[in-house]
Amino acid sequence: MCNSISISNLPVMMRARNKCNIYIECIVVNGVRQAIAKECAAGQFWDVASQSCKLADNVVCLYDPCRVAPAGSAFPIGLSCTSYYQCKNGRSLVSCCDQAEQFTGMTCQPDPTDICSDTCLITTNPQIGALGMTDDELCEGCVIYDGYGYNPFPGDCNMFVQCAPMGTGFQAFAMKCQVGFFWSQSTHSCAPADQIQCNNDRCKTLGDGSQHYMTGSCRRFYQCAQEKSIPSCCNPGFEFITDTCVQDADNSCTDECVTKVDTAPQWRDPCTYQRGIVGDNTIFEQLQDNGNWIQLTCPGASRFNPASCYCTSTPINNPTVIAPTVTGCQPTADFPFNNDLLDQSPSRMQALNTAKHEQAGPNGYISFDSNDRLVMWQFADFPFKQAVEIRIRYRLPLSADNGKRYTIIANCLSLCEDGLGPGVYLGIQTGDTDEIIGMVDTADDNNLQELRLPYNGGWVDLLLRYDGIKVRLEVDGNSVEASRTGDISKRQTALLLGRFAIPGDSNLIGDVDDLQVFTCLP
Repeated sequence: MCNSISISNLPVMMRARNKCNIYIECIVVNGVRQAIAKECAAGQFWDVASQSCKLADNVVCLYDPCRVAPAGSAFPIGLSCTSYYQCKNGRSLVSCCDQAEQFTGMTCQPDPTDICSDTCLITTNPQIGALGMTDDELCEGCVIYDGYGYNPFPGDCNMFVQCAPMGTGFQAFAMKCQVGFFWSQSTHSCAPADQIQCNNDRCKTLGDGSQHYMTGSCRRFYQCAQEKSIPSCCNPGFEFITDTCVQDADNSCTDECVTKVDTAPQWRDPCTYQRGIVGDNTIFEQLQDNGNWIQLTCPGASRFNPASCYCTSTPINNPTVIAPTVTGCQPTADFPFNNDLLDQSPSRMQALNTAKHEQAGPNGYISFDSNDRLVMWQFADFPFKQAVEIRIRYRLPLSADNGKRYTIIANCLSLCEDGLGPGVYLGIQTGDTDEIIGMVDTADDNNLQELRLPYNGGWVDLLLRYDGIKVRLEVDGNSVEASRTGDISKRQTALLLGRFAIPGDSNLIGDVDDLQVFTCLP
């Protein structure tokens, strides 16, 4: 497979033929091409799009046995006696037997003698149980990608939380990256540790030159440089103990070393090897190693997105290609909250809404207490660029605490991934004079400026707009503006109501109606 690749383009990694969990590293040693077969961690398939191993649930693989096996069929995961693949919608989903059961190769059977001691690959214990956090708390603001949500795992860069939508909330699963990799929230995948800025990286406090243990290896460790963990390895015949390499007296450590090739996946643009088919977004074509294109079907209810060139369960919406209207711009989200809680925009986006629906009918609205939220997943990691307009009707309740500040809508939770605030924000400050607050953060200017206008009680119409030149805040037609340039800062968090976005704010309380979000300029 590697012979067809120019030496100047090596190293690269390629999908292995006939195996979903195997990939090939093509490298050069002394001027000679070499192909090294490597295996993903248990329960993971090689993902061509991200050039990394990912949970099998989230990878479309031509050689997945579940593509042809009947729904409900089961296949083993390596030698595990508790974890297995179950077929659903033509895809292998990682599943586990119940306690006191073992997987026998086809089904889960009673394990009366407790022979099976394997840990479920998707268990929430003990890691999640030890955190003392609910599943919804762990999944708060998670980035939705192909039907699942993802968040960093608190306190551990090598792990991440996978969030499966369950009713109005989530079920959280603790997942591990392969050895030497950290979770990347921006790419929704694991990547080499030295390429990731992780707030929990131990090297941020240990200091340059320090060393720390790499989970899952006796020989490999991390070396601290510029407050980042760099994968390193003890010499042959040595093992890493506590904070240094010591001689392996009994030769029990047989781990291989982490090399630059091990931790240097080369990303390939999916649009270079996958393409859509005009008139049918349930199927697509994929380029094979022999140069031929084959036709594949998107799994389940997912659809092929011509912008990203892969199948996604997220509603496909590109504001730049929406059919023009009389005004030339349609809302990307439009929630009138009259007869139902559904989005009435052309995108018909899916949103999580736990707020109470009041007075269903022409005068309907939703009411928030401090535990409610409305989450618009489509705006997670969304490139607003230089165009956004948010319209919303809001009413502060008489029960609001004087002197408190409440976030109304924003795309951040407390502080965002880079330690800064939200890209877009509307809030209200109570006090002797209540004020509506609007902000937009752009990449050209980190000096976030608050725009303020008086709030005089009752229902008010709010508008926050940015056009690449200035930010404008309106309250019942009264407006204030400030100059600003550059693209709106991308935030990994979804656009949401109900959760505080900056330190000192409180969760939203009050009534909301006629919510619209434009990603063009009406």
